[in-house]
Amino acid sequence: MHLPRLRMALVGFPDAALPESLLRARSHPAWETASLDDADALWVSGGSAHMEADSLVRVWNGEGKPAVVLHLNTLERPLAFTLPLADARLHDVARVDLHNPANVEHAMRRTEQALRAVLLQLAMAEQIAHRLLTLTAHTYHVTLNEKLVAVVSVPGRIGIELGIEPGDLAEARWVARPAFANDIPKWFLPTSFAECLWLYASRVETALLPPRYRTAPLYFRCVPRVPQKLMQNLHYAVLSELAMAPRTFGELQESIGLPERDLNAALTVLYFSGSITCNPERAARRGGVANRDTVTASELRNSMFPPIGPASGVPDATMPAPLEWRP
Repeated sequence: MHLPRLRMALVGFPDAALPESLLRARSHPAWETASLDDADALWVSGGSAHMEADSLVRVWNGEGKPAVVLHLNTLERPLAFTLPLADARLHDVARVDLHNPANVEHAMRRTEQALRAVLLQLAMAEQIAHRLLTLTAHTYHVTLNEKLVAVVSVPGRIGIELGIEPGDLAEARWVARPAFANDIPKWFLPTSFAECLWLYASRVETALLPPRYRTAPLYFRCVPRVPQKLMQNLHYAVLSELAMAPRTFGELQESIGLPERDLNAALTVLYFSGSITCNPERAARRGGVANRDTVTASELRNSMFPPIGPASGVPDATMPAPLEWRP
């Protein structure tokens, strides 16, 4: 199983060739570089970082660019400073020596362990993508060697056993269960269809946004039911525009000023979180709330990851809201 890559932001590196090559060399899981907003973890050049105050670090980010300010006590992502450190006051931070292969391996394993929840969510989304056309029950118990490793409510809450490996989900058995069998053990990772598919759809290279979303008027439906840390300014900008009035892809691109690729990526995750629609009957009413009709399995199957090739007689549909999220 080849999951979408984890993302590392490289902050303050005058020359990023070495860290980029080290990241490309990893395969289980694979890594790629990303912007600070999109990254799962950070490598910060120790030679460019200086402690400004308690837990506040300022990082030089290149000539003519604003410095990056990191609040170490509130940063929710794994972070490591590369050696050597220019500021001795950074004595308590996690460090990595990019010229020491054993140290790099140790640092990467530690980071990947910290990102276990992300890897499990990506693995679950991969399984949903492959199984979606057959998910006709309300609830599924996912078992591995007769042990419960996940509970999936279609298309709402999901719980995943934190002790399993992401690849284990590909070997697990999905057992259809009635709606009342959707209790999630307290020690499971709580997540949702919306959150898993947001993470997945933002990383796969396949074009997942239905073609009609590039031509038809788009409507605001509801605020994404995903953790706020996944939301970026561009997502808020798109939703703000659509909340005022329907917009086509071209109109959004002109009003917001986003490159085509960035707008396509933003609309893709908003589509899979049930936040936008091409159907005015499903749009949020001005001054009211979004249409919150009950989700059916057939609507969901027609909405996400359509089968390869033409689907004769099957109309296009938008993922219906709401998607449940429980922190």
